[in-house]
Amino acid sequence: MKEIRAEWKGRVFAALKDMAAKRNVEIAPDAVVLERPPRPELGDIAIPVFPFAKIFKAAPLKIAEELAAALEADPGGKPARFVPAGPYLNIHLPRSGAMKKILDKILADEDTCGHSDILSGRKIMIEFSSPNTNNPLHLGHLRNAALGESLARILKSSGAQVRCVDLINDRGIHICKSMLAYRKAGGDSSP
Repeated sequence: MKEIRAEWKGRVFAALKDMAAKRNVEIAPDAVVLERPPRPELGDIAIPVFPFAKIFKAAPLKIAEELAAALEADPGGKPARFVPAGPYLNIHLPRSGAMKKILDKILADEDTCGHSDILSGRKIMIEFSSPNTNNPLHLGHLRNAALGESLARILKSSGAQVRCVDLINDRGIHICKSMLAYRKAGGDSSP
């Protein structure tokens, strides 16, 4: 997704730069900000254009409409739908093209895709499953085992040193009651 966002940031900057040149003003590349719309139906990328209102001496909606027209007219551009909405230009990316690009990247970087070093040097212990040996296993135990293993793999791929622990627990309330009863009625003899 970073590549897709970088590509669109470059395209938007190029269009805004052309719009600025027509007005004899300049804009910096870092002036272009890509945001995520608050609701998915608004689009995949939202570009706030109100920072350019003062520079272009125009209303934000007018800037958004002009930017949409410039991006639609780009012959080398990728197909997308542009919706000016107040001080924003919302971009709806074609799902098939974006998904193909993401899947191609995953397949190309098969060994390193999803890996990072954000948790490098951290030691994390995860306890999961922990079935009670005095009760039968059930679907909840399988769920906990799958969640624990998945979380451990995600943390490992983020660079953490992970230790998985499966505590076999036979110390339920029944054992505590038995120990208390023995203590009260068993005298001082060893069980």
